[in-house]
Amino acid sequence: MDLSISLKQSLSISPQLIQNLEILQMGSQQLLEYIRQLAEENPTIDLNEAYSEQNELDQFRLKLMWLRQMDVQNKVYYKNDSDYTDPLSTVSDNDETLSDYLMTQLGEADIPHRLKRAAEFAAMSLNDSGWLTESVRSMAAASGFSEHEMAGAVDIIQSLDPPGVGAYDLESCLNIQLERLDSDTVLAQQIVTEHLRDMANKSEEKLAKLLGASVEDTKQACRLIRSLNPRPSSGFASEQSTVYITPDIIVVSFPDHFEILTNDYYFPTVKINTYYMNMLESTDSEDVKKYLNERLRQAKAAISGIDQRKTMLLRCAEQIVAFQEDFFRGGSLRPMTMSDLAGMLEVHESTVSRAVKDKFVQCSRGVYPLSRFFSRALGESGSVSAAEAKELIRKMVDAEDRKTPLSDSRLCENLSQQGVEISRRTVAKYRSELGIAAAAVRKQQKKTE
Repeated sequence: MDLSISLKQSLSISPQLIQNLEILQMGSQQLLEYIRQLAEENPTIDLNEAYSEQNELDQFRLKLMWLRQMDVQNKVYYKNDSDYTDPLSTVSDNDETLSDYLMTQLGEADIPHRLKRAAEFAAMSLNDSGWLTESVRSMAAASGFSEHEMAGAVDIIQSLDPPGVGAYDLESCLNIQLERLDSDTVLAQQIVTEHLRDMANKSEEKLAKLLGASVEDTKQACRLIRSLNPRPSSGFASEQSTVYITPDIIVVSFPDHFEILTNDYYFPTVKINTYYMNMLESTDSEDVKKYLNERLRQAKAAISGIDQRKTMLLRCAEQIVAFQEDFFRGGSLRPMTMSDLAGMLEVHESTVSRAVKDKFVQCSRGVYPLSRFFSRALGESGSVSAAEAKELIRKMVDAEDRKTPLSDSRLCENLSQQGVEISRRTVAKYRSELGIAAAAVRKQQKKTE
């Protein structure tokens, strides 16, 4: 048997590094839950809350006041104190939900008790648009009412205000509203039932030929349809509580520089409990020493991971703000990839990906996910990002002759002349994402105005 010694390198990841990477990619809420759970499980950890429930609102207002005084760009948002609205309030001006409104009407209606209960079940089954997404059969099976009772309940819901509530789709929603009008709506109902897509894609002259109706009557019917409400739930408070985004980074703009702050007030400070430190030094019990050493190592590792997360997040934010200064001054984004940022920080791209995941930055222009600042370059020069290409499309459409709107092909040609080489399909995609209708629809909309 021959014995030999050889040297070789192997890569291993320590448990500490794995934990640090896990903490790095946590969003604000996830990190907060992790810290509090850790404190419950580990007695050697003390949490010093940055704020209490009693003074949370006061501290938040102080922070807003400080931002108002320090950030010259934010002054336009605070014209006077009387305009101030409590940012922590989850109650809108109209805090009545659609289901509340329907329940009130059902309570006042003179209908049999069991049918009323079935109607209440149907009212609670509406989606965010005020439509029903479940069939009569499935609602009957889930509620214990018969299909006949549930069908009657749906009829009752559809007879309530706002008109169109309880519809199954856009067609039925619009037809319910048309049926409740006093005027002649036969032609409008025919368009909704048979030619709703044609109404969006064809001129009113072509639509009139399909209907065998006059152009004027067709135009009038189309105007009536466009005046209807496709979302009966609009104007009512959401059924779900408002969820507020907690920014991880706050960027304060000065004329000559930026202040970049981490949102430390949101998280409690994690510290080692001195009582257990003293106990470790004074105890003679090996079991106690073993337990405390294990818990202290866990606590120190967690504190180290949290500190490294904060440091890396701040480094990323500083480089992003420096590179995207034009955006933070009110301009547009420059092309930037995570690989670019990783090169600036001299770290691996996966580290940057974890650092910006589920993180948000607050600046004078609003609150944005950090991922918003990454966009690949377009065009030969490589100096135009997808976001900037969208902005160019928006400006072209805003400046176009409404009588002859720019088609996607024309937009593509105009972008090419500015050094932005993208396909017509990409132009159509960007236009759609901007909420801009196709040229034919824009032209038709102009005619009906």
